[in-house]
Amino acid sequence: MCPEPSTSGVSPPVDAVTGIEAETDHENDAFSDYASDVSDTTSTTSSVRAYVYENGRRYHSYRPGQYLLPNDETEQDRLDMTHHVFSLTLNGDLCKTELDNPQSILDIGTGTGIWAMDIGDAYPSAEVIGTDLSPIQSEWVPPNVQFEVDDATLDWTFPENKFDFIHARTLAGAIQDWPDLVGKCYTHCKAGGQVEISEGRANFFCDDDTLDKSSKTWQWLAEFRKLSEPLGFDIAPRLPDILKAAGFEDVQLTQKHVPLGTWPKDPKLREIGRIFRVQFLEMAIEAYSLALFTRFGNWTSEEVQVLLAMVRTELKSNKIHLYTYTYLNDLKRKAESNDSNDHHSPEKRQNTLTSEAGNDDPGDEITNNLSQDSQFLAASTSGEETLPNLKNPLVSTPSKFLTDFQGRRRFLGPSSTWAYSRHVMGLIRKYLGQHQPLEIPLNTDGTAFALEFPSTKQPGTTITMQDLPSRDYAIYLINTVKFHVCQTYHLFEEQSFMQGFSKLYSEGPQPLNAENKLWYVQYFIVMAFGKALLMRGSSEVNPYGSEYISRAMELLPDVNGLYQDPITSVEICCGLSLYLQSVDHRNTAYVYVSEYLQFYRVLHELICCSLVSPFA
Repeated sequence: MCPEPSTSGVSPPVDAVTGIEAETDHENDAFSDYASDVSDTTSTTSSVRAYVYENGRRYHSYRPGQYLLPNDETEQDRLDMTHHVFSLTLNGDLCKTELDNPQSILDIGTGTGIWAMDIGDAYPSAEVIGTDLSPIQSEWVPPNVQFEVDDATLDWTFPENKFDFIHARTLAGAIQDWPDLVGKCYTHCKAGGQVEISEGRANFFCDDDTLDKSSKTWQWLAEFRKLSEPLGFDIAPRLPDILKAAGFEDVQLTQKHVPLGTWPKDPKLREIGRIFRVQFLEMAIEAYSLALFTRFGNWTSEEVQVLLAMVRTELKSNKIHLYTYTYLNDLKRKAESNDSNDHHSPEKRQNTLTSEAGNDDPGDEITNNLSQDSQFLAASTSGEETLPNLKNPLVSTPSKFLTDFQGRRRFLGPSSTWAYSRHVMGLIRKYLGQHQPLEIPLNTDGTAFALEFPSTKQPGTTITMQDLPSRDYAIYLINTVKFHVCQTYHLFEEQSFMQGFSKLYSEGPQPLNAENKLWYVQYFIVMAFGKALLMRGSSEVNPYGSEYISRAMELLPDVNGLYQDPITSVEICCGLSLYLQSVDHRNTAYVYVSEYLQFYRVLHELICCSLVSPFA
């Protein structure tokens, strides 16, 4: 770990990049913009899902105690936001490694499986396997992706020399014997294959005098350092030596700044800091502190929560200029290796580490590429040139990276056809040699999800802040919808929608009336899309975001109410139909499509568009 903090602030590590320049415009804002923009592979049996509950959080039950972090929905949100932070630091890429069409990919500690699903979309012909201690991954995944409940610290059941690419991210605290894990990666990676291991520093740094020794943040950081150091949380600085000693070549280390908050001047770092602060204050600080402090520090749960509440209050301000790092290690196994497998046994690896590792200089084979990477990477060639000849028959367009008008990289994933289920049935019929359509009903509501909607409207329905996500998380969901959906479909007019959004979070929910009810309906639909896209799975029986759709359906007015703003109503009905279609409630979706399109066809024949909406 880094030295204990001094009164002048926490010193950066020896290999730190140049310090981050702080923005000065909001130095004295008490809450700045936080309030304003904020192995034995195991099947999924009942015993695996019989989770352990502690301090109000849920933890995995398979090999309990191996991992200190929870696995409940709050933690799953945190994992997906961490994925987004890494994506921002990588300029939209899924990894730092330059991949050459890998056909066999392993994701160790896959968490929610979001990275594995994204890489499966990017390489449709590849076999992707994600392993984790908890079966929290989505059941709705690309056809080339599978998940297994497994402990990566035990013997692996995979064949040796199997994988073209092995990926591991943020495993600190879950792995006690890193040389052993790295050795397993070497053994099961093909000759010439690639490995990427990324970790964040389990530490924070401050280059100026903004972190005071009397602050609660200082108290929390000192206690966290003391308790986590024996558990190996801050493994990132040691990884290059461990990787080199295991026999890997071309070890490349890239170190990235990750600020906590929006205090940096650099706009890219400010955006990273905004997302990271939400992830940390809303989710990570509790996840990392509860089990650690109560199990190893003799704290009570109540004492931890009181301390964390005060830390959150301090860090919602931009007055404390904390930052951390991500360490991205990409490397290769030698293309031709005459080493026997015995060289990579635990005993041999330990001897190798004793003789080769432990110095501060990782060696000539490791290149420290320590830059803030303010320029986005150039766009790759078209998907047709980089993807294999084998095509995924269930998608209509290939995956590829595009450059938008601002020069930013955008990932365009494969687009499923609207008749996805019928396409599947057609493929089955083709390969079975049948000429007649299969007599299987495809439009029965509730086959996939048992969504429940209010049968009657409640005239006295009110909305409180407890019904809404935090402002920063809501912005994150909106941006998710804009990135994944709004480049293809029009769901809302951004100017008027964000006007209502700003008013909601600055003034609080207003009493429902004919003028604002439609906006609230549209807000809940957008939140539902955002959470469904972010989580990509189902919670118990229903898909993520269904709670917001239920609120939207509860508030949805009758036809007379829709006259208040016909264009917004069209957006609402189309968005609602698209969501219902995506969760297999097609009959309901088609009802909304047919009724409202007919209604608005007549309406637009009678009313001038400019009179309907100021944003038309």
